Amino acid sequence: MVMFADGAMQRGRAPAQVDWSRLWLVAIASLLTVEVAFFAQGIREHQWLIDAAGAPLCRDFSVFWASGRFAFQGVAHQAYDWSVTRNLLLEAGMAPDCTMPMFYPPAFLLLLAPFGAAPFVWAAEAWIVGTVAAYLFAVRLAVREPKWLMLALAAPGVMACAAVGQNGLLTAGLALAGLSLIDRRPVLAGVLLGLLAYKPQFGIMLPVALLAAGRWKTVVGAAASVAAGVIGAGLVFGWSIYPQFLQAMAWAGDNIIQAGALADFKQQSVHALARRLGAGAELAWVAQGLVMLLCAAGVTWIWRSAADWKLRSAGLLTAMFAASPYSGIYDFPVLAAAAVLLFSRLDGRVTSAEGALLLGGYLAPLAYGTAPGPIGPFACASLAWVIIRQARQRASNETDCLRASPA
Repeated sequence: MVMFADGAMQRGRAPAQVDWSRLWLVAIASLLTVEVAFFAQGIREHQWLIDAAGAPLCRDFSVFWASGRFAFQGVAHQAYDWSVTRNLLLEAGMAPDCTMPMFYPPAFLLLLAPFGAAPFVWAAEAWIVGTVAAYLFAVRLAVREPKWLMLALAAPGVMACAAVGQNGLLTAGLALAGLSLIDRRPVLAGVLLGLLAYKPQFGIMLPVALLAAGRWKTVVGAAASVAAGVIGAGLVFGWSIYPQFLQAMAWAGDNIIQAGALADFKQQSVHALARRLGAGAELAWVAQGLVMLLCAAGVTWIWRSAADWKLRSAGLLTAMFAASPYSGIYDFPVLAAAAVLLFSRLDGRVTSAEGALLLGGYLAPLAYGTAPGPIGPFACASLAWVIIRQARQRASNETDCLRASPA
């Protein structure tokens, strides 16, 4: 139950008590109903995975499936050759303008290979169901009450990711599961967090947090996980795949991030926002770099503090998104996980400002396509404000308790 209070409490007047529990459940159920109806409409109108003639549509999962097929066939290096990938997608019946380059690390191909063994539609359905299930399992590890599971599923970012078969749900699931297990099973937590190396831009803040908190067992688990992925991919696919991967990464940096190949509103980073506001390439990177430094400082501060694990984890998840120079609307499940942790932690009373900012960060993907630019930085700022305020309030309360305790 989330209840909102205005500034009356600070002025010495008790705010009116309002029971929001029923309204809260109705709001979540309504949002889920709208999203399911929207999804069903897309299926009826043949806008999801296949068109009216039964041919597969070009979606983000297309490149995952093609890369997985190459890996399954023993020619994984072809995943980084766009001309060969394009021919495979054409043979599968996709449109000639289906442009989906692959620039994920070779270790990711180990996961995609089984999906490449199946026809596109079956593979896409299995991927979407599997990543949604992984995300919800991670939420279940973090919070126990069913209403928070509903809140996590109803997040607009979840639908945005599932609609195109992207990997944001996998990213959020791995991160949240790892953070949930960090006290109980530190090595296993590190293994799960290390698997995020498949999306390296989202792992920038992980070592900062773990080193700041002295989580050495988790660091060892993460390092072993990363090393296993690198070595395993090299042994399975051949070491020559790594130069091709690095070339694909360089291409992505030049043509997607630097040159702005995607529309301004599609990228969700500070770098993209700076470019949208007219900054040149160098200034945009300076802005992104400054945000990375701020994120590193904030993560270090909160992970060294006495903040509870939900607050620390929400801070790290938010920093992971904010520090990434490349992110999409499909990555918003990471912020949804942060919002769910904060909502569950503040179950009871929050100020009007905190409630509004939490809802803003949670519902931000609804503005995608209508907002004139990236919405990611604003969603991150909204959640960060609540996190910082709650961390400072907790520190202040502990200081007051120490002062009030007898010598």
